[in-house]
Amino acid sequence: MELNTVLAWDVQIPLASVWLALKQSTTVGWVIIGTLAFASIFAWTLMVAKSLELNKIRKLNFTLEKKLGRENCSNLLNLTESSFGNHRSHYQQLLLNALKAFFRPEFGSSYLEDDDETYAQRMNHVESALRRAVAKRTEEYENNMVFLSIIVTSAPFMGLLGTVWGVMEAFGAIGLTGGSIKDLAPGVSSALLTTIGGLVVAIPSVVGYNVLLDLVRRLTTDIETFASLIADRFELDWLKVQPEMEEE
Repeated sequence: MELNTVLAWDVQIPLASVWLALKQSTTVGWVIIGTLAFASIFAWTLMVAKSLELNKIRKLNFTLEKKLGRENCSNLLNLTESSFGNHRSHYQQLLLNALKAFFRPEFGSSYLEDDDETYAQRMNHVESALRRAVAKRTEEYENNMVFLSIIVTSAPFMGLLGTVWGVMEAFGAIGLTGGSIKDLAPGVSSALLTTIGGLVVAIPSVVGYNVLLDLVRRLTTDIETFASLIADRFELDWLKVQPEMEEE
């Protein structure tokens, strides 16, 4: 029972100090604390939403990648938009872009009749389409990350600004009123609150930012690898039908 009382007392003292510092904060302090509170809510909302979005994208991409394995799909060049059913993912859009580039009408009605030069032109267009699609998706993965980076960088400095401002006002008040050094304690305590607020906002944000950045990097690597896989499969599938055409 005594231990519980001690623990409760230890918790109540910091909370009471924080509340007292809040009540003694100046207008500038309240503005900074309010801004930090808004930044914290925004950062947490962004981190949760971005994490859910990126994990959903990764799950859908892996689902399609499994369906396109050799055991399930022997020739990617035979696929059409209707082949995917209701499935929608970035990998699907990447593959559709590659198929559209490969089957451009300028190259002829059938790739089975291509000579080496025409086929090389088809693959050049495919690789260009894949590069554009990968760049577009990478930009989408990084969307809104800049706002989280700004919060991570600026929150501690905003807290420091509030502290410096509060300490300056406290010393200014002492100079005008001729008070003692003891009179500085409330003002300094209130000023330090903004630094605490800045750190409370920045620490979870920097952790969340790095976790999301790692996820973005993995998604980018995955989609670049898948784009390379599409190009390789197109070449192998085209080479596979050549002996059949020669026999006919």
